[in-house]
This record gives sequence, structure tokens and C-alpha cells, in this order.
Amino acid sequence: MKKLIPALFLFIVAVAAYSCNKKSDATPIGNYLIIGHEGGFVAFVSNYYLLTNSGLSKDTSHYDYGKAPSNLRDFRFNYHLPSAQFDTVKGLLTAIPSELLGRNNADIGGYCPDYGYEDVRASINGVMYQWKFECDQSTSSAEVQEFVRKINADFY
Repeated sequence: MKKLIPALFLFIVAVAAYSCNKKSDATPIGNYLIIGHEGGFVAFVSNYYLLTNSGLSKDTSHYDYGKAPSNLRDFRFNYHLPSAQFDTVKGLLTAIPSELLGRNNADIGGYCPDYGYEDVRASINGVMYQWKFECDQSTSSAEVQEFVRKINADFY
């Protein structure tokens, strides 16, 4: 019996560790946004969020600067945030300025040392997009500036 207790304890710890590190279990259906902040002077770790039509989830893992996954299934969007937080940000799905759709994979705005950038990925009508918004948006259109302002206000 005494030998069984340590074995049982190790089994429970192993199961708990595995369940905490599981990857996202499903690819979202429909339009979605992945929003994260990369870089900066003290931000050696990146945090990402998944916004869909049905909810808001936070990625439960941390990535070193510039090491965020390129594949959606490699994120761990396992922590579902309360509906009050979802209600605050759900409008972002339809607030993407149309001019951004013609600027896929673009770095937008002026670089600011030690600030980092907002990494925004989207699936809109089945088409994948990615933008990196630098801190100085003074040369961007008013619509892009407002979109970036909402991201910063709602997530950071």
C-alpha cells in the first residue's frame, strides 16, 4: 500500500501537467482575430488572445520575443474569458478597416525603440491576414489609427 501512494501521486501530477499544456483543440469556424503584443524593452514574453463570434480566449502559454507560433493550432487558447470582457471587444471583428485587406503581411506605422508592436492575425471569409502595427501610427489613416487605438485600449 505504501508503494502505491507515491505511484498514484506521480500519475496525478503527470495528468495535471499534461492537461495544462494541451494545445487548442479546435480551429475556429468563421471569422476570427488573434491579437498579441510582441517585443518591447521589458516584454520578453508575448501574450495572445483569440476573438471569435462566440467568445474571447487567452493563450495559456508564453513565447519568447518573436517566437509566437505561425500555426493557429500551436497556440493554447484554453482560458475562456468572461462574457463581460468579450462584450467589450467583440466589435473588433467588424471594425477592421478595409484598407488593411490590401496590405496583408505588412508592418504598419513607424518604429519606436523599446515599444514592440501589436501582432494581429485574422481570418476573414476564409482568407488569412497578418499585420504588425508599430507604435507610431501618425502616418496611418484615421480608420487604422482608431483600430489600433481600440486594440491597445481593450487588450493592453
